[in-house]
Amino acid sequence: MIAALVALALGSVLDARALYKSAVTQPDGPARDVAVVVTGALKAVTNFTQISQIRQGIALGIGMGDKDTIDTNLNLPVKAAAPASVAPAKQVFNARNKLKLYTGGDSLMETVGLAMAQIAPRTGVIKVEPNDSHISTGLNRPDSFNWFNNLRDVLAKEDPDVVNLMFGDNDTDAFMSGMPDGAPQIQSFGDAAWEQEYRRRVGGMMDLALQKPGRFVIWIGEPQMENADLNAKQVKLNEIYKSEAEKRPGRVSYLDLYELFTPGGAPYSDSFTSNGTTAVVREPDGEHITMDGGAVVGGEILKLVREHYDLQGALPASLSLTQ
Repeated sequence: MIAALVALALGSVLDARALYKSAVTQPDGPARDVAVVVTGALKAVTNFTQISQIRQGIALGIGMGDKDTIDTNLNLPVKAAAPASVAPAKQVFNARNKLKLYTGGDSLMETVGLAMAQIAPRTGVIKVEPNDSHISTGLNRPDSFNWFNNLRDVLAKEDPDVVNLMFGDNDTDAFMSGMPDGAPQIQSFGDAAWEQEYRRRVGGMMDLALQKPGRFVIWIGEPQMENADLNAKQVKLNEIYKSEAEKRPGRVSYLDLYELFTPGGAPYSDSFTSNGTTAVVREPDGEHITMDGGAVVGGEILKLVREHYDLQGALPASLSLTQ
């Protein structure tokens, strides 16, 4: 028993930074407040004694990186690079000079990215970067996962021509980390302070991608949700995504999944019919997108890419994941 208690205490000391991060990234509320105070005190002790450096050194030594660091710095650009005064000719891509396409976002983006990884290469002129989806993430909580730093790193490393982004399912709470100094206090989801900051983050992500002239951004909106309360919040988020995209004409396109899956204000449905063929495009949870749904979205992405670029010699890409 004593040995077990000693092991538990030692483990807690070595894991103090991880425990603190776990506490900080909990949903806002009294339980989070208590956990932050307790683990914060433990972290302070381990920092003072430098015990925490043991775990950090081991993680870095085995190539895991420093996953316990909390970084809420958004580092957003002031604005995107200025567009050309005259619309340039369409960029040309072909089998020798393939277009690089990136997909990033939360768990709703996962099946879209997986579908694109199968469909786009069939054109012969598009190659897809690894699917960069991270469950339970969004733009609200950079303390949990900093999408702003992640996108900056991906753009520098992969240099994609097309950037597809999709967020929102985890951004329906009022609480935000990484708020600017002196920012007004957010009282509830959708209030003026919340909208001002969330717009800044959405536009900032678009402008991060647009720092390279000629890059095209496709912002994918949220589909209708089966839960009415959640759906009402997604409608609000979609309004922001669409309006921010419209501020950047010719460089950002908004892909409206709400209208795509439930056209004309139709009630929620888990199926989608096109050209006489019906497929189940939504998961039983009423939120996520199936692989067949990802293929449907992938087809819409390809349409936008074809409109924006000159894809010479491109082959038709089947939206069937089995062909």
